[in-house]
Amino acid sequence: MSNRSKIAGLMAATTMLVAGAANAATLSVSITNEQPADGVFLTPLASIFHDGNFDLFNAGETASQVVEGLAEEGAAGPVVAAAQAAGHQGGVVFGTGGFGSAPGQPPLIDPMETASALFNVDFGATDDLYFSFMSMILPTNDAFIGNDNPTAYQIVDSGIFQGTSISVYTNDAWDAGTEENNFQGLPFSPNGGDATDTNGVIARLGNLLFVDGQTRGAEFGPVGPAGLGDATLIATIEVAAVPLPAGLPLMLAGLGAFGIAKRRKKA
Repeated sequence: MSNRSKIAGLMAATTMLVAGAANAATLSVSITNEQPADGVFLTPLASIFHDGNFDLFNAGETASQVVEGLAEEGAAGPVVAAAQAAGHQGGVVFGTGGFGSAPGQPPLIDPMETASALFNVDFGATDDLYFSFMSMILPTNDAFIGNDNPTAYQIVDSGIFQGTSISVYTNDAWDAGTEENNFQGLPFSPNGGDATDTNGVIARLGNLLFVDGQTRGAEFGPVGPAGLGDATLIATIEVAAVPLPAGLPLMLAGLGAFGIAKRRKKA
């Protein structure tokens, strides 16, 4: 192979490295439970990164098995797995303190707690990336927060990262329509018993006042009414880019130039 061919190949490889860095990013997803101290809990946040065509659920339709599992049990893993099986990316943001910090407890996101996680995301040839999320509200039978596909949040547009900050209010909450809201068989429930299936459809709740006075476990007491009315903030979710080391693109280009200079000297 001629020196000229080797130099061209090295330059192409360096360009590919820089382009690869441009089409991938480390993203931080954080969720803050904005409820007061006697407010509701949130289960671990299912975080999905997709091309705009992944549809978690639709209002007025029956919940899928994975949506039902999240809405009733807080099972975020199967939602992420469904997205990955469809060729998308995702992960789960777990609570880090309070209830769920001891072995054997679910890692819930307590009132006034912020939880976050980092995800390595490739937004590929389309240069576009969207974000969707889901989390169960406790103590309820099948209420959750999340967005259906028409309101997926675009976080990369034509290769330019723009991030997002999402405010989720009580009138944004959903009823999965899969169980009667009788507070039976729930985590925290002192009543035991079994939930009653309803075979309904997904619908907006409007508020969470029906949860007022329900127990959150002996150590937490009941839910208070202050954070449950119409248009009361439940959570803030933020997606932000974690910057690459400042000199990485220059370093990659420099390595290529160093290789070129070395080969020229040898020649």
